[in-house]
Amino acid sequence: MKALLRISSIIELLTGLLLIVAPNIVGELLLNVSLKEISEIILALICGCALITIGIACWLGSTSIAAKVIVESLLFYNIAIAVVVMYAFIHFSLSNIPFSLVACLHLIMAFFCFKILKNKS
Repeated sequence: MKALLRISSIIELLTGLLLIVAPNIVGELLLNVSLKEISEIILALICGCALITIGIACWLGSTSIAAKVIVESLLFYNIAIAVVVMYAFIHFSLSNIPFSLVACLHLIMAFFCFKILKNKS
């Protein structure tokens, strides 16, 4: 459980930092769009802050009693992100490799969350 939370922490922290430092790079890489409107940039910054918060919670929770609750939350989070990405893939025809990898990564992380929770039950 500790390893899963630490890996999740690193991924979310790095992604969050990238969204804050260079939101246009993330927009270009994942969506093939340049963030031009101030509202788009602000939303990217807010998402970056949210991902950093998830990363901090995973890191700090990796050694606490709350680790199981955090993994349960991560299970929902990873499934939700994968569903949203797949919806965008189908509905908006966003079919680039980095965007597809986001869905795959979140499905893999959801699988490991489920597996760990099943083994701990």
